[in-house]
Amino acid sequence: MAITKIMHMNSEKNRNPAQHLQNALEYIQNPDKTEKLFLVGSVNCLPETAFEQMMDTKKLFQKTNKRQGYHIVLSLKPGEGTPEIAFDMARRFTEEFLGDRYEAVYAVHIDKDHIHSHIVWNSVSLLDGRKYDYKKGDWKHIIQPITNKLCKEYGLSIVEAEYVKNSQNLSRKEWQYEQTFKEMIHRDAMFCASYAGSMEHFLFLMQRLGYEFKSKEYLTVKMPGRKLYHRLDKMDEYFAEERFKYCFEYTSMNIPYFHATNPTWIKRSNMSPYQKQFYGKMYRLRMIEQKRFYVKSAKYAKDLMLFHKLQEEYLFLANNNIRTIEGLLDIRESNLERIDEITKIQDSIYKQNSSKKRACNSDGDWRAYQQWRIDEYSKLDQLKVEKKEAKNMVAMAERCLAEKIDTAMDVISEFEEISSTNKIEIPEFVEERVVETKAEVIRGDSYFEDEQAFTDQKSIERPTVFYEEKPKWDEALQEHQEIVEHIGQSQYKDVPLRVEPLASEENLQSFVLNQVEAKPELVAYTEPLPARFSEYSLLSVEEKVKRYKMTGKEDVYAMVEAYFKRIGHPIYFGEVYDEAQELEKAYKSSLIAEQSELIAVEMLVDGITPESYSLLSVGSKAKYIVFDMTDNNYNLNLYKEVMRKMNQKMSSSELFEGYQEIYEAKMMNRVDTNQEKKWDRSR
Repeated sequence: MAITKIMHMNSEKNRNPAQHLQNALEYIQNPDKTEKLFLVGSVNCLPETAFEQMMDTKKLFQKTNKRQGYHIVLSLKPGEGTPEIAFDMARRFTEEFLGDRYEAVYAVHIDKDHIHSHIVWNSVSLLDGRKYDYKKGDWKHIIQPITNKLCKEYGLSIVEAEYVKNSQNLSRKEWQYEQTFKEMIHRDAMFCASYAGSMEHFLFLMQRLGYEFKSKEYLTVKMPGRKLYHRLDKMDEYFAEERFKYCFEYTSMNIPYFHATNPTWIKRSNMSPYQKQFYGKMYRLRMIEQKRFYVKSAKYAKDLMLFHKLQEEYLFLANNNIRTIEGLLDIRESNLERIDEITKIQDSIYKQNSSKKRACNSDGDWRAYQQWRIDEYSKLDQLKVEKKEAKNMVAMAERCLAEKIDTAMDVISEFEEISSTNKIEIPEFVEERVVETKAEVIRGDSYFEDEQAFTDQKSIERPTVFYEEKPKWDEALQEHQEIVEHIGQSQYKDVPLRVEPLASEENLQSFVLNQVEAKPELVAYTEPLPARFSEYSLLSVEEKVKRYKMTGKEDVYAMVEAYFKRIGHPIYFGEVYDEAQELEKAYKSSLIAEQSELIAVEMLVDGITPESYSLLSVGSKAKYIVFDMTDNNYNLNLYKEVMRKMNQKMSSSELFEGYQEIYEAKMMNRVDTNQEKKWDRSR
């Protein structure tokens, strides 16, 4: 296996601009590392005079400043390859990657446990003087694939395609974004440490927040959905290994930190359905922090850190009385028009200023010009302020349109009260206890289940499924399948099953009668799924949806988690979450295509043609289109697809307007038939 790493060398400010380039060339040609220069080669130059030739090229094209060169390290796996193979790979890599455009020196170092090659090349092309331009994705799509191809030819192991999906070779911007979560990780760790009575208790609380720990490394934690792990002891000496173990002997209850402020303080009366969606998201984020240990709040870190922006968006809608998407689009368009008007006025003033200035031939002309300039430039100052406000309005409208307002709708009940005391419920640490020589831990998937589990604190025995080893009739096989599904739906869904070949029809019936009442379906797959993850990963997402037989009612995360457990694949929250999101997205896409086709056919059967559709009333249109009131994104995409199938050519504003009319009609019907929710009531 060979892995490539690329670095660049900038100019040195206080001495020779190409000092870094010179140092790199001298380093890779170290006789002690290269068998006395036997493992050194070059392309388009001589190794002994490479630096001078590169400088001559820079001077020829007058490009001696800024970036001076690039440096690639190609590392083989310890125990793989020989110096001769590594040298030939470095030569072929250099020729294929750089061709005849750049001067380059390559060398193989054998002073480490792993053989590795260095390639240093000039940043300026000797053919046309163009500087080498490294673009984002070049390593992923050009550099590493060349290395993989060469490894395959020499019989070396290669880096699998997964490195593209979960690459940690982050750009500077991506790395800086990852660092923004360190403050939240530190706050959560300090809060958990203050309530923990042991290291196991601390790990338990952190995992309940959704954090993942790297195995075999001391307190190395990753936030779900992120790429980088962080060492807690590097964030704060409090977590140092020799010190942290003594901190559990003392109690120090830290005050919990809330990113989300209490939304009841800014609640407005008489909110429209569109405004309620923004308020509802603020309410749910606050509840997520209030119930953080039961909903794995770290999963919503990005939304929590941007809570202040969500609050600004809600107040923007409320203060400007924007009650619908149509109203938001009107605000945006009117401000864009105003920006264009101001720009034209500014251009006119600047042109007049230039012409009047050129026309000044006497002191009187200059005095008149100065007076005119003072008056006009005071107008310009006012226009600049007005233009800035209009741009802010447009930017805020764009933010509102792009806001994803369905966050956590499936995990937070809308009837719970927000605590005014900032009190957080800490889950009880339940020690592992042995039942039939097997250690089991009570743990639920949602905070509703956890509350019940920690209240009851009853031992859960390992369920045993009995079945005939070779059923001789179909009824027995069907009954066995029903039992397995029943177990998957019960409270034992997270407990590994012990399957034993046994018994008779009486045993099966008595076992079913003894089971507790089943909970809503979590695992829905009945089609054969691959027994290995490598085979599963080759399936398309559409094929996975078919094999899981998704209905839209199942808990997709639990469904994927159960399958991973069944095949023995490691359970990582981020991986399971991403897989569940992909499956949900694919299922919704197929559902939208299916539902839109049924709606269009139903309309055509009822005699509604593309030409007569526009003549229908809003109520008639609403009868045909069935919305999911918990998923605004699904509703909008369904409406768009129906309009496409009905051949309705609309502009964006007309499309939003039509959707909003139908949505509001359905919301009104819903309000008329259901009791108003607590957070919908005015003060």
